Amino acid sequence: MQSKRLIIGAWLLMLLPVSLLSQTEKTDLSMIYKIKQEGARNSAIEDLAYGLTDLTGPRLTGSSGYAEKYLADMQTRVHKPDYDKFAAYFNMDNGSGKYRGIYLQGNDMARPIFEEWLRPFEDMGAATVTIRNTGGTDHQTFDGLGLPAFQFIQDEIEYGRGYHTVMDTWERLSLDDLRHNAIITASFAYNAAMRDARLPLKPAVEIRAAPANRMIPAPAMN
Repeated sequence: MQSKRLIIGAWLLMLLPVSLLSQTEKTDLSMIYKIKQEGARNSAIEDLAYGLTDLTGPRLTGSSGYAEKYLADMQTRVHKPDYDKFAAYFNMDNGSGKYRGIYLQGNDMARPIFEEWLRPFEDMGAATVTIRNTGGTDHQTFDGLGLPAFQFIQDEIEYGRGYHTVMDTWERLSLDDLRHNAIITASFAYNAAMRDARLPLKPAVEIRAAPANRMIPAPAMN
């Protein structure tokens, strides 16, 4: 009799989870689908990883590290000895893609100079000088300190598909574009080095209640 009671007790324990499951709410498959879609379409994880590995991370020891060591305190903007020796910075950071001109970063005083420098390359398709700013690359470090720093305008070739991915390998480069860009970059570097005066700086404003040599650039023009 005791063994029968044990068997009945065991069966009751086995049936207990089934009875509990029957009392729970039904699975909302549509909600599960929405959660998956939210993660697949609106997740910012990839953008965050890109920012840490390709934007912020390298800048900590790259252009910002150089500027901090030689040009100015990145927090106070107090100038260091090499600040006044800085001639110019020209940036190419969009992979393959021919130069079509240059961004002025709001520094319209450099317009007539760059228009003259680009004139020999008009027949190569590089003639645009725009007041616009562009970001996401190293020239911003120096531009933020009020120094003459500029990014070239380039054709976008597979930038959104292969650039900064495992497909970003040397065989995808356009050698003709790179030769084109190297010629113009070398010309700009030579012209900047041979000028009697440094390229004009953007207007700067003095921080109130700060030492006279603590300067920050004026708000950028869009």
